[in-house]
Amino acid sequence: MFTEVAVKALKMHSAGLNQCDYDQAVKDLKNEAHILQNASNGIINDFVVKFHGVVCGKIPSNWLEKFTHANFHLPPTENGESSPELVALVMKYESGGNLEDLLHGNGNGSGHQWHGSTEDRIRLLMEIATGLWHLHNYSRHCIIHGDIKSANVLLSGEQGDTRALHVRLTDFGLSSMNSTAARCSRNSSLIQTTEKRGTWPYMAPEMYSRKKQRGCTASRSTDIYALGTLMWEVSG
Repeated sequence: MFTEVAVKALKMHSAGLNQCDYDQAVKDLKNEAHILQNASNGIINDFVVKFHGVVCGKIPSNWLEKFTHANFHLPPTENGESSPELVALVMKYESGGNLEDLLHGNGNGSGHQWHGSTEDRIRLLMEIATGLWHLHNYSRHCIIHGDIKSANVLLSGEQGDTRALHVRLTDFGLSSMNSTAARCSRNSSLIQTTEKRGTWPYMAPEMYSRKKQRGCTASRSTDIYALGTLMWEVSG
């Protein structure tokens, strides 16, 4: 029995990627896996993408024929002497695309915006808010998503029946996890970063502040700001 999965793979031999950059990319991917493991566990996890695990290491040659998807490209082998290596996150595949495509008609081939009912829009927003609340408060650690936007909201089900769609928060590449318990206070959930993070125009104004010498501050509040922008986008 086969299960459809989505694979987020790190390209090992990308042009211009030196060994130091590659090592950092592997570290970042493993950190994302650690966050995903915590985010997809717990009682209220229905609105966070399901995480299956990490693939890391050499790929057996008899597996190569299975990797034939158009969006999945393995790095070339070196002189054909060894199987290629792979570092990838494996998550549940959601067939409904993402919320950005639904709202703006990018995924249905028509180019027309979605004209969902008010009830459907409110329901989807409530699910997004519940998923974010889970990250901030109910998972084992306090998780700051860092990049809440419509493109990072997957949809289960088929876009043709929007009443059956449900959301799954995804893409934790810019996320941070506080080491304290989920009951952390407002201040203890602040996480310093060395560079701007997120996606304009979902980024809170303080993320652009140049007064902070140590970078910007990601927090529950910056996630909530992004959620508010997403609400405006969905309500439109």
